[in-house]
Amino acid sequence: MNPKTKRIKKSATLKKPSVLLVLILTAISVCLIVVKTVHAQSGHIQTIATLPPGLEPLNSPEVFDPDNLYEKINGQAELYLSAGFVRLKSQWFAEAKDSDSMFEVYIYHMGNGINAFSVYSVQRRGDIQKIDLAQFAYQTESSLYLVHGPYYLEIIAAAPSENILLKMTSLAQNFIKNTHVDTKAIKAFGFFPKENLDQNSLALIAKNAFGFNGLDRVFTATYNIDGSEVTAFITKRKTPQEAKELAIAFHKHFITFGGTDIKPGLAVKDIKMIEIMDTFDIMFSLNSYLAGVHEASTKVQAEEVAKALAQTLGEMLGAK
Repeated sequence: MNPKTKRIKKSATLKKPSVLLVLILTAISVCLIVVKTVHAQSGHIQTIATLPPGLEPLNSPEVFDPDNLYEKINGQAELYLSAGFVRLKSQWFAEAKDSDSMFEVYIYHMGNGINAFSVYSVQRRGDIQKIDLAQFAYQTESSLYLVHGPYYLEIIAAAPSENILLKMTSLAQNFIKNTHVDTKAIKAFGFFPKENLDQNSLALIAKNAFGFNGLDRVFTATYNIDGSEVTAFITKRKTPQEAKELAIAFHKHFITFGGTDIKPGLAVKDIKMIEIMDTFDIMFSLNSYLAGVHEASTKVQAEEVAKALAQTLGEMLGAK
């Protein structure tokens, strides 16, 4: 059983919250007994990361591949698989002097840095505190998340503790120091205009972006315009023709679901605009890129962000 409480999902057959709570607490208690028993019986145990002083492993490493990932994170495996998942290693650790101070480390090998960032951005929570461990890293009161090359790490404590959070951070630092990777910057981020950009909002949708099956590997960013949030997006295709055809198909997708075609007031080639459910979407292609705006509150806000996006993208690509 997996004590990672954020992934315990409600069964459709459980109607009473009290019954669910009893089952969850029972599952966690059983898991604690298991890992403590392993801890008591074990001698030297291999670890998936270099441990800082004062930490000990509570169980042997677990390894999962695409065929059995669901056994560890049932209900969320598809998210990782769709983003290029290769392998997961996980293990429980605790302070030597207090085995109740437990946390579990999840090391996902996602194939490359873009794939790792994809799951990091989709899994990102709201109550975060940015930290300087890596370009993409944050913590909460009881967990730590980061991207290091092709690796996505989740380190999650059984209970909040400032001391154990320091141990978790030290372990993450050791992993980064001892794991040599290619840490190239993600080029697409440079295509987003800086003005009004929420830097913490950068994300990558692996597939089915905005509910459209043909739209995958889409980078998104949020802009704060006049108190409202506007989403800008960019995706690179293999050829300019593919990008152009995808823009047309995306436009038709909105029309099919009741959107109204609107003439945008922007001098951007082949630009299209849709009003649907009191929001505005814009899409256009430039070279091999499809870009645009999603769910702006007003036509003016959509055009403002789209204009800046087209200009920045054009400058970065050297387009006239």
